[in-house]
Amino acid sequence: MRFSIKLSNVLFCWIIFTALVFPGQHAAAKGPRTLEVHSVFPKGLIFLNESLHHLSTVVETLSQGKLKLYFRGVNEVVSGDELFHAVKTGKIDAAWSWTGYNCDKIPVCELIASMPFGLKAEYSMLWMWNGGGLEILQKGFDNHNIIVMPTHIVISEAAGWYQKEINTIADFKGLRIRIAGIGGEVLSHFGAIPSMIPVEKIFNAIASGQLDALEFTIPDVDQSFGFEKFARYYYFPGWHQPSSWNALMINKKIWNTLSEHERNILTYAARINSSWSLAMSYQRQMSALEMFKSQGVEIRRFSDDILNQLLQVSRKSLKKKSAANALLKQAHQSQVNFMKTVKCWNNLQQAPSQFVMPGDCGNKK
Repeated sequence: MRFSIKLSNVLFCWIIFTALVFPGQHAAAKGPRTLEVHSVFPKGLIFLNESLHHLSTVVETLSQGKLKLYFRGVNEVVSGDELFHAVKTGKIDAAWSWTGYNCDKIPVCELIASMPFGLKAEYSMLWMWNGGGLEILQKGFDNHNIIVMPTHIVISEAAGWYQKEINTIADFKGLRIRIAGIGGEVLSHFGAIPSMIPVEKIFNAIASGQLDALEFTIPDVDQSFGFEKFARYYYFPGWHQPSSWNALMINKKIWNTLSEHERNILTYAARINSSWSLAMSYQRQMSALEMFKSQGVEIRRFSDDILNQLLQVSRKSLKKKSAANALLKQAHQSQVNFMKTVKCWNNLQQAPSQFVMPGDCGNKK
């Protein structure tokens, strides 16, 4: 009996010792930690679905299988317009959404998601990760019990699909257009009738004849929707949104239950996926445009005169919004200061365009 008691004491001490010295081994026995992430987009969208899969793979690889992301499409559990509130209140662990969908609650999101004539994607990513952008964005989410993590950079979008030609600024008058962000306000100045229709309701809006034009995203992703059946003219450039961000939104209480190691994994995975999304974006767009052309779509570009008038109104709109919101003003000034430095460096070290490696896109229109 005495021996068995001593042995049990030894075993008890050994269990405590190994739990303290080798905590990871015991944690592993519990199985992987899984965060359920609800997307604002339908499953199966070209590129966006790939991005979610890539992000999930990076997280699982970095954690050696101990942390996983499980994605659900829009309306599987929560509708797109309910995602923010669901994360904030803890109804769901996390969501993956376009940052611009939150601008009514967090005004600075509007600037980061769709600043007309703003930062190109590569500069937006540099500003976000190394220029103070993430810190500013997180300030906007702090009062909503949410940790935000930009994970996917969107390059300059198309200006949109139009059922009629846009030859002058006057052609926007009376145009019913689905367009996101500040760009819609700018077009309304010229008589357009903008609306921010959620992605899952776009098809119904088209079918019911509510729209004369719409913009969604880049050509590669637009393929998933069959917009070439809706409109003949596909306009560029994406003046209203030279870059944008999709981001993870994680409930803060859930975030606080993660270990420091798990938080670091998510942070690094967000940066890795951002770089991946940029690297994958450019080459894919021309093949998408060729497909659209084969379907009878005409690829057009707004005239310089139209773009200049859009620019002037955009500047006035940004000035007004900056005066109305301190954090948005801080973000705008931060981007301006960042680009001053970038432009000074580029002016010094970049060769003039005539000395750059040649490449003819073959589109003279």
